[in-house]
Amino acid sequence: MGSISSVNCRLWKNRKIDFSLYNNVFGIDTKPIVRNCINIILQKTNNTCIVSSIDEGLASYLSKGIKASYKIDNIYLYEPDMAVYRDKFKNIIQIPKIKKNNIDFINKLNFIFNYTEKDKIKLEDKVIFFDQNWDPLPKYLQKMTWWKKIIFANPYKKHLKESSIYYKKMELFKSLVTNIKNKEIIVKLHPRSEKSFLDDYGKYNCKFLSNISAPWELFGCNCEIKNNLWVTINSSALCSYYFSIDTNKQNNKFLFLYKIALKDKQEFQEIDEFYTNLKNIFSDIVIIPEDKKEYNSFITKLN
Repeated sequence: MGSISSVNCRLWKNRKIDFSLYNNVFGIDTKPIVRNCINIILQKTNNTCIVSSIDEGLASYLSKGIKASYKIDNIYLYEPDMAVYRDKFKNIIQIPKIKKNNIDFINKLNFIFNYTEKDKIKLEDKVIFFDQNWDPLPKYLQKMTWWKKIIFANPYKKHLKESSIYYKKMELFKSLVTNIKNKEIIVKLHPRSEKSFLDDYGKYNCKFLSNISAPWELFGCNCEIKNNLWVTINSSALCSYYFSIDTNKQNNKFLFLYKIALKDKQEFQEIDEFYTNLKNIFSDIVIIPEDKKEYNSFITKLN
C-alpha cells in the first residue's frame, strides 16, 4: 500500500482518501499522482470504476491519448473528429463548448486561476507568439570541455535533443521580431514554462501577457480578440480557442512552425496529420510553412 501512503501524505491535516468509494474518475495519464490515484481506485473497486480520459490539448488527440497504465473506458474531447485514433477508439464523448455569455461559469474559472480584471485586455491587430516548455541545456551542461562531455554523457545526450528544439524555437522567434516592424508582438508563456524564459524573450522587442500562468482559454473567455496573427511551433492553445469556446473566428490567423522545428520528432507524422486536418477545416486561417524560407517570406509580407 505504499502508493496509497504516497497520495495520502500530500493531504491537509492528515486526511485520508477512501479509494473504494468512487464509481467514476476523470484524468489523463501525464503525472504520477494521477496515475497512482486511478490505479489505486481500480484496485479498490475491482476494476468496476469507469475511467475517462479528458481533453488536455494536442496530446489528447494523438495516439498516446488512448495509451495509459490503466484501462480507459471513455475519452472526453471538445472535437472528437480531430482525434487521429477516432477509427480505433469509439467511446469518444464531445465536451460542450464554453459560452462567452455564461458569466457565472467564467467567473468560477477566473477565481480558480486568479484571473482578475487587470488581466482582461483588448487583443486586436497583434502578433501573439505561443511559447512551449521545451527546456534549454541546464547551465552545468553548457560550454563543457570534451572530458566533461564524457563524464556527463548520459544527461548531456538526454537534454541535447530537447534543447535543440528550444534553440530552434528562439531562432524562429528572433526571425519574427526582426521581420515584423509595424505590429506589437506579445508572448504568451506556457503555464508550466520556467520564469527564466522571460529573460530569453526579453532580449527582443516584445511584451508579455500580464497573467503568465493563466491558460490561454481564459483570455479567450474574457477578452476581445480579433485580427491577430498567432504563431507557435505546435501549441494546441491556438485551436483550443475555437475548440473549447463558442466564438466567431474574428479574422485571427494561425501560423504553425512544426515542420521547421520538429522534423525529427518521433510524433511528427501524427502532429502533421492533426494540423493538416485543422487546415482542411479552417483553410482560410491556418498557415503551415514548409521551411524557414517560406516562413520568412510570409511574415515579411505582413509589413
